[in-house]
Amino acid sequence: MSATSVLGVELQEDGLDYVRIDKARVGTPDYEGHAYFWDPEFKHTLRDVSEEQRKAVHDRWLAEGLALDGRTQRHADILGEMFGPQHCHQVQNPDTV
Repeated sequence: MSATSVLGVELQEDGLDYVRIDKARVGTPDYEGHAYFWDPEFKHTLRDVSEEQRKAVHDRWLAEGLALDGRTQRHADILGEMFGPQHCHQVQNPDTV
C-alpha cells in the first residue's frame, strides 16, 4: 500500500490529517481555521475561538499585510475589534516593523 499525500502532507491514521493539511494552507485563502498560525502573545484568544473566527482573523491579518505569526499592537487591536476590548491589550515586546 502506498502512502497518500495532500499538499505535500503524508496522510496518517491518527485523525489529525485535517490539521496537518490546514497548516500547509496557512497564508492562503484555502486556510480553514484548524491549524494555529499566531504568536504565543495571542494564544489565549485564538485557541478558544471557532474555526470560522480563526479564519476571519487569519484573513483580516493577511488583508492588512500583517505577518500571521507577528506580534504588533495592530494584531492586538484587530482582535479587540473582532472579539471585544477584553481581547485587546498592550503588546509586550512588539515586533519592529
